[in-house]
Amino acid sequence: MKFPSTHKKLTASLVLLGVLTLTACGQGNQQATDTPANQTTTTTNTPAATPAANTTTTTAGVPPTGNDCPADAPIKGVDTTKRGKIYHNTTYPDYKQVKPTICFKDVASAEKAGYKLPQAK
Repeated sequence: MKFPSTHKKLTASLVLLGVLTLTACGQGNQQATDTPANQTTTTTNTPAATPAANTTTTTAGVPPTGNDCPADAPIKGVDTTKRGKIYHNTTYPDYKQVKPTICFKDVASAEKAGYKLPQAK
């Protein structure tokens, strides 16, 4: 069976990509083999940054003071089971009744932490 030249180029490219991938995978173990015999190397596998179960403690927000937010962080973040992470700014109609889980200095900080504006009822 005769293949067009584009098929041959594609096959060659895939083979080269595979070789490069396998070569790169072997680079991670090189440090252990390059150490002198009188030194020991301890390798620890630390997982990549994974989100914590309670992400409110790992965000840029501050804890509320009682049922309100401090003056320098007026945006109220609330973790809900039904609507997820939402925030309320000072113009929200029921702002004073909202009990925050975390407080933010501005809307951008709240959104960066994964909070969003609540949907209209």
